[in-house]
Amino acid sequence: MGLQAENNPLISIVIPNYNNAEYLQECLESCLEQTYPNIELVIVDDTSTDSSVEVIKLYQRADERVRLIQNESNLGVTKTRHKGIVAANGTWVTTLDSDDYLLSKDKIDKELQIIRKSDWDPLIVAYSGIARVDASGKILGYNMKKNNTKQGDIFIELLTRRCAIPRDFIFSKELYESVGGFDLSIPIYEDWDLKIRMARSAKFIYTGIQGIAYRQLGTGLSSAKREEHLKWLNYIFEKNSEDLADREYHRKKLFQKRTLLSRVLDKLFYNKG
Repeated sequence: MGLQAENNPLISIVIPNYNNAEYLQECLESCLEQTYPNIELVIVDDTSTDSSVEVIKLYQRADERVRLIQNESNLGVTKTRHKGIVAANGTWVTTLDSDDYLLSKDKIDKELQIIRKSDWDPLIVAYSGIARVDASGKILGYNMKKNNTKQGDIFIELLTRRCAIPRDFIFSKELYESVGGFDLSIPIYEDWDLKIRMARSAKFIYTGIQGIAYRQLGTGLSSAKREEHLKWLNYIFEKNSEDLADREYHRKKLFQKRTLLSRVLDKLFYNKG
């Protein structure tokens, strides 16, 4: 590998899409306008029935960095995202939902600077702040604050959700493969599960910038859904805490009171895992 390739590696941005034609232009342009140029967009369309594929093909014809993969049948967002990560050509990967967009034009560059300083350690994950926006893109608030942003070994903080949960960060394909990728048997909060497993060995480092605009489109949870959320919240905690000597202590931190748990569930719902 040449020196330039070593210092400026290909970064794969994996974008699962299903019927988000309305938001695709903003999503794709925010990626293509990044100050770091050596990127590929791996867009996996999950059998959209709107004009998504036509929009993606327009960008594909205009920019060779855009790749389109079309599912033959509807797989759901997790399997679709996993398929894109497996197909990525870059040794370093990040993800983005097709209704979201990159808020900062140097988001990729700032995260890559952290990884470069680590001498390309595959156990370094670099992440940026998250702005919550409404359907029109108006900023509603920010997830990363001084008192809830953790760095380094954040396994316990992620397990007990006592920190702001990073999303759409840069990670190595090596790390993804070493932890087994997404657990495709988990229907909700599979992102949280993956991050917990990554954090067992990887260190998470924060850039300090606002990098992602997460479009908050949810309206709330029904009581029936809340039971399902509880079930999988508990399952993922149990799955990832089995070998901890102080497991019950950490369980109490996550499940102290029913009223607190309700607030946690609401927060989980609006943070998309």
